[in-house]
Amino acid sequence: MHRLTVRHRGFTLLELLVTISIIGVLISLSLVGMTQARGQARIAVCASQLRQIGLAWQMYLDDHEGFFPAYGKHIWWFYGGKDPTTFDFGLAQLEIRPLNPYANLALDGEGGAELFRCPGDRPIWNPNEAEAGPTNRYTTYEYFGNCYMLNPLLLYRDDPKKAGIQYRRFSVFQVEPDVSSVVLTGDCQWYYSLNKTKWDARFHTEEDQMNLLFLDGHVKYTRIIGGESISAEYTFLPYPSDYPPEPEEK
Repeated sequence: MHRLTVRHRGFTLLELLVTISIIGVLISLSLVGMTQARGQARIAVCASQLRQIGLAWQMYLDDHEGFFPAYGKHIWWFYGGKDPTTFDFGLAQLEIRPLNPYANLALDGEGGAELFRCPGDRPIWNPNEAEAGPTNRYTTYEYFGNCYMLNPLLLYRDDPKKAGIQYRRFSVFQVEPDVSSVVLTGDCQWYYSLNKTKWDARFHTEEDQMNLLFLDGHVKYTRIIGGESISAEYTFLPYPSDYPPEPEEK
């Protein structure tokens, strides 16, 4: 009686290498997908935080007859967020973090204000040079207590027909363009993209693209186009760049 002999054929070296290569490709694709998913999640969380900041601004403006805070040095950073911070503003005479009470945060000695911290928070730096950068190697939140830089043109009116800048309190009712197009605040990269500076404050993956909060309260992931302050999607100017002539005195 003959026995049936079954021989188990093993993998050849070539087959093993091909299998390992395929597994490596699948892992790479999976990691890319996970990275993209994490990036989209950070954008979504950031947008949600900005919407809450927008609600706080609406309450602040309602309580102040539509007026924004008085102009002061660096107020575009210290209008809200963590206090104290690494950066010393040295502006005790001005109201610090005036938006905090409207975001359910304490005014003095608040240890954390995560609402004002973008999930992609990092230092502002020049990737091409070994410089400390504007935040002195601290993250933006650690240094300023806030990742979302306010549009400073909402704090004063720059009239080219008059000498100097008018540092008068600016009202939301003085805004002339559609409020849905006027930028209120957003990921601070807007400032560096708009001014085409060497500093990189990119919190998200795409270059010159960031979350922006508009005066009507909506948030949009937006690209700053060619350093232009006005585009079809946004404007940083709350009033026309060309002023009408002043009426003659009678």
